[in-house]
Amino acid sequence: MNRNETAYDALPYPDFIHAKTNPNNLAALAVVMGMSPRDPHACRVLEIACGTGANLISLATIYPDSQFVGFDLSAKQIEQGSRWIDELKLSNIELHCDAIESYSPPAEGFDYVIAQGIYSWVPEDVADDLLKLCGRALSDHGLAFVSYNTYPGWHAKQMVRELLHQPTDEGVPRLQRFERGMQFLREVVQAVPEETAYGITLREELAALQRSDPRYVAHEQFEEINRPSYFKTFAAAAKAHGLAYLCEANFNNLHRANFTASQILELQDLPLIEREQRIDYFRRRTFRHSVLTRVGTIDTSTLSWGVPKASQMNRLSMTSSVVSERHPAEWDELLRWVQTHDAVRFGTTDGIVATVQSLPTKLALLLLHRTCPCSMTLTELVAAIRLITPAALDAGSPPDLANELMELAVAGMIEIHMAPVQISTEVSSMPTAAPLSRRYALTSDQVPNRFHQSIRLDEPTRLIIQHADGDHGHADLEKLLVDFFSSGPATLQLDGADVIDPEKIARYVSEKLPGILRTLAEKGFFIA
Repeated sequence: MNRNETAYDALPYPDFIHAKTNPNNLAALAVVMGMSPRDPHACRVLEIACGTGANLISLATIYPDSQFVGFDLSAKQIEQGSRWIDELKLSNIELHCDAIESYSPPAEGFDYVIAQGIYSWVPEDVADDLLKLCGRALSDHGLAFVSYNTYPGWHAKQMVRELLHQPTDEGVPRLQRFERGMQFLREVVQAVPEETAYGITLREELAALQRSDPRYVAHEQFEEINRPSYFKTFAAAAKAHGLAYLCEANFNNLHRANFTASQILELQDLPLIEREQRIDYFRRRTFRHSVLTRVGTIDTSTLSWGVPKASQMNRLSMTSSVVSERHPAEWDELLRWVQTHDAVRFGTTDGIVATVQSLPTKLALLLLHRTCPCSMTLTELVAAIRLITPAALDAGSPPDLANELMELAVAGMIEIHMAPVQISTEVSSMPTAAPLSRRYALTSDQVPNRFHQSIRLDEPTRLIIQHADGDHGHADLEKLLVDFFSSGPATLQLDGADVIDPEKIARYVSEKLPGILRTLAEKGFFIA
């Protein structure tokens, strides 16, 4: 493998947690497509080019009865990850220093293979070896997750990449080269009229770069190799190694909301690969998280575009944090309100909004919000709805409810899971954060939770997680925050004014801490 080991040792790739690689997410997608994937709680997972193994370590803490293997060419990163594994006392994960072209998978194979952020950044022959390895490593009904840059969207990004490379300082460290390239790009943006197509594109790309982690962008933009490809080219390369394209790892890829009626008619009858490529043209897609399986595992020619059939919903569980337009309100009041209003608007924190008229669906969304972050199955929802109002569901309603819930899942308002999501949200007298969360909170503002999500937290909240070790009670945590705001690096501000009175700080912390602890528990940071 011709990947630049020195570059990754000098500037380690950020320890990102990639939520889409969660086997529970991949398995749910496969179930919807008609497959029978392995239970995430009893599976084998391989991550190719895993870096420090951060993504894999997070999964290993969530699924203690599954087995995880990762390898990477950088010995330095593997050593760092191995230290983390020892520190966390994990026995279900192992990391190796190896290359894509030389790694030999065990005979039993893997149920899930992850290749995040590697396919487009290696020579073409190594990318081919990666797909070959996926084909060899997958077990029956196994799933491979492969991410890569795509055309046509990357045409604009390549133009910006060339601008970033204009300050030719080959001898300086990569991060410094990136900073100089960004300064040059800002100068170009200032010189180009804002209303021109060129100016609009440059400003869009500059804004995207400024939102990203500099370490990630430095590798993305200054890696010697960056090979975007058209989707159809990738799909053909995968097929050559016995792999079939199944779907994207983001379920709302099936959403039709942004297409015109004529585009929908044009797309819906196209073969799967041709349709996906056409969608990339329409959306100017820059990146894909594709899920592959063995050729012959499922007849992919029968997979339709749009909302999948809801016949598989009984095999899945659901979570949702959507709120109604009446939120916040007492539970009994909410129930009365949705039963007396025909159309109710529900929304997510990401700004996705839907107006729901069906009473069973309205009640289902209220129930999912109430039990979140824990999941409910369709059977459980139906039983709970009948307890609330038996008349809400007649004999034919459950299939209708399943169809509407599937539509909301495709729209991004409901998350689906193969394995139930169950977690205690009770806050004990001696709160205990997950060990991995405490480890990250020491050095990063991006902290992973027990759902394999990385959440940005402010410094006081990270301080709570660091000391939520089972040995500190609520009074200890209160004192910690009071000291932080009284003499620490930050000042408490209320109504735009600094608060320096110790008694006011103490009252504020005492009032707010219970709610903060409850939110952290609901977000999946606590184990007790």
